[in-house]
Amino acid sequence: MSRGPGRWQELLLRLVEEYDCIPIPTMVENVAAAAGRAPTRSEYVAARRAARRLAEGGKVRAVYLTRCDTCGEIFGSWGVRCCGLVRHVLVVTRDPEIKTLLPRRLPKWIDVSVKQLEQQRDFRLRMAETMGDVSVASGELVQRQHIGMEVTP
Repeated sequence: MSRGPGRWQELLLRLVEEYDCIPIPTMVENVAAAAGRAPTRSEYVAARRAARRLAEGGKVRAVYLTRCDTCGEIFGSWGVRCCGLVRHVLVVTRDPEIKTLLPRRLPKWIDVSVKQLEQQRDFRLRMAETMGDVSVASGELVQRQHIGMEVTP
């Protein structure tokens, strides 16, 4: 039986009330700096696990955004130039307007808006139609196998 939210979950829930978005690495670095030491790998793992549990429970949203490694500035798109290396970072938020930047291998618990999924599906449909792999009949995707049978996913 669970004894309630852990240390990192409590901290995330407290911070999400005050701020729009909380980058997980920044939070861990600030906690370690307050203790006068460098963050450990296990702290990063524990904070990410806490974000995952809260996201799976529907208490927060976990999204990927980009952040500058040097100044910590958070951006909502790729291709932004800053004073340092810009990479994707896990961010916890409650704001439904913040859209995630989709890396190639996205964990299932990362929140992706329905609109983004629809855009991806539409793009895949257009690409498949141009390649001749599928046909769209009455709004449903129908894949044609090589033996001539139609399969509806």
